[in-house]
Amino acid sequence: MLEAERDAASAAIAAALDARLPIVAEQCWLVYLPMRGEVDLGDWVARRLAAGGSLALPCTDWERRELRPSRLNSVDDVVLGRHGVPEVRPDRRHELAVEQIDGVLVPGVAFDRRGYRLGYGGGFYDRLLPRLRPDCRVVGVAFAAQVVDELPAEAHDQRVAAVVTEQGWLEV
Repeated sequence: MLEAERDAASAAIAAALDARLPIVAEQCWLVYLPMRGEVDLGDWVARRLAAGGSLALPCTDWERRELRPSRLNSVDDVVLGRHGVPEVRPDRRHELAVEQIDGVLVPGVAFDRRGYRLGYGGGFYDRLLPRLRPDCRVVGVAFAAQVVDELPAEAHDQRVAAVVTEQGWLEV
């Protein structure tokens, strides 16, 4: 996608998120900030924080090979970690228990109509998602061109409940 197309599609996805996910201060959403051409939710994250939303970013524990949610108070607290992954600065981290997460926005290289995703191959989200509460809403975020009919899936692959694109929501 050209940069202008990606920006327009990212804005449409943010609007679709706003329409379905009202800000509830008591609800904490684990979000991501973009890398490698992913949907850019940076403005959405900043607006949500300014409006009193409760957000967290996944921070990578490379030793344990797992994602750990850390409260995000400001986009100014974000640095690029290993492999260019945006994370909360180590000196500003306030780790949250996975039980405190009410919803997760999951990036991916591709998603299928069954809710399976293709990531970058580390399995970090596949290890995180089973640790969440059963009522935690898990939403994939992607451009419409990244949604395919079917991806190969293995027993350890975790599904998302919905995928949001610039064309709207796909419930799975």
